[in-house]
Amino acid sequence: MWTRREIENYLCTPEVLRAWAARNARESLGGPLFQASCERAMADAIAVTEAALATLGKGSP
Repeated sequence: MWTRREIENYLCTPEVLRAWAARNARESLGGPLFQASCERAMADAIAVTEAALATLGKGSP
């Protein structure tokens, strides 16, 4: 159950998730070669999640 004091609920924004994907690509996949594609994949996943929640009549995460 969500409570106001859980810090991870404040850090899970689209900007933070895209930045994490970019950094993870640089560090785990060997440099900036895959950075843009990983950021795009994260943005696509966020869009799919938001669309599913909208279809269900729920608010944006």
